[in-house]
Amino acid sequence: MCIPTTSQSQRCSALPVMSSARISSNNSTLTPFTWVFSSNGFVGSALVNGYERYRGLDEAFRAFQDIAELDLVSWNVMIDACARSNNKRRAVDVFSHARRCSESLDSFSLTSVLKSCSELQDLRLGIQLHCIGLKLGLDSETPFGNSLVTMYSRCDGKMDSAVQVFRRIPSPNIVSWTAIISGLAQDSLAQEAIRYYKMMLSAGVIENEFCFASVLPAYSIVARLEQGRQAHARIIKSVYQSDTVVGNALIDMYFKCGCMEDAKLAFETMKIIDTVSWTVMILGFGQHGKGLEAIEIFRAMECKGFKPDNVTFLAVLSACSHGGLIQEGLDIFRSMTDDYCYNPKQRALCLHYRYVWSCWRIQRGGKVH
Repeated sequence: MCIPTTSQSQRCSALPVMSSARISSNNSTLTPFTWVFSSNGFVGSALVNGYERYRGLDEAFRAFQDIAELDLVSWNVMIDACARSNNKRRAVDVFSHARRCSESLDSFSLTSVLKSCSELQDLRLGIQLHCIGLKLGLDSETPFGNSLVTMYSRCDGKMDSAVQVFRRIPSPNIVSWTAIISGLAQDSLAQEAIRYYKMMLSAGVIENEFCFASVLPAYSIVARLEQGRQAHARIIKSVYQSDTVVGNALIDMYFKCGCMEDAKLAFETMKIIDTVSWTVMILGFGQHGKGLEAIEIFRAMECKGFKPDNVTFLAVLSACSHGGLIQEGLDIFRSMTDDYCYNPKQRALCLHYRYVWSCWRIQRGGKVH
């Protein structure tokens, strides 16, 4: 798919615009005392931000409606609040009304709405926002380009458009590089992801924790152990050695490269571990046919006070299945339903249910009563 150009953006269809009634109807629950202060643009914007974080988007929207004179900051704070709350429709509504009110929007306005575009069906909206950005002359701004790279990576189904946008960013920063590396790795274009990572290092850009967590899966896909170890060495030299997400990615990389001992060492040297850390360990041992080791990690996880989630149970039951550990699998399944109250008929647990059914039949010689 070709990304829009400046000339094409002039013909881009307009975004859907909310009715004036929706934006101006005021059902505020603020007290008269609070209203005196919230009507001020600066204070009102701060209230919008605070309400969204601690009381929800509806309360934030009421505070927004009480601002007497809306300015660019007020609109941007409201749009960003909607995006943070994953309310795509309201973010678009507020953005559209701001344009209708002749508000001079900026790069932050567009990037906030673009953050809510995360699925294939959002591509059309993303292209419209891209066109608007071109008309506003924002195509040379790095934050806008970064958001476009992320949007096309998520919504286009392929990386061609994201790569085109990235190449047009005049001064890509660490966010730009991480966005393109992450998109390529998630699209299983591991060789390209690694190539862009090397280009980034050649350009003198230093990794952050998100970059490390994005490039390590690429080494996992192609099973390049030595290059993965080189990345690990850079992590050790950086300030992100204790980052949990980076540690989890390291464990996964070592398992997929066939180095169980290195994966175990990476896990044991982590300063802070979470449920994902335990799950990656269980999954890794299970994929290597080490069912007993996977169960041992699962029991240690419970003893440490961590609560297994659906993915954890999927990993440990799969490990039992691959290792032929029928009774252990049945015991864990009972624990899942009795101790943790997970419903085996939920979609995410269908595999668990089928596995236990198979084990039950095996124990009874294939006879079903």
